[in-house]
Amino acid sequence: MVANGSWFGGRIDQQNLGVNFMRAKWLAIWHQPVIAFIGWTLFYFVILMVLVYLYGYSGLNNSTFIYNEF
Repeated sequence: MVANGSWFGGRIDQQNLGVNFMRAKWLAIWHQPVIAFIGWTLFYFVILMVLVYLYGYSGLNNSTFIYNEF
């Protein structure tokens, strides 16, 4: 951050006002309970699908599984 606490170095122009306005709009939308719930649900679903996808490469039938050698 810049010394005066602004990401934009203290300049005020039309573009900065638009960025701040859009940020405030997105935050207002995100803080609605239904939107936040759907967003977090999709986020964790994607993480779960990535883990299932990665686990598919090291399943029980592969020789890298530790118990196949006993």
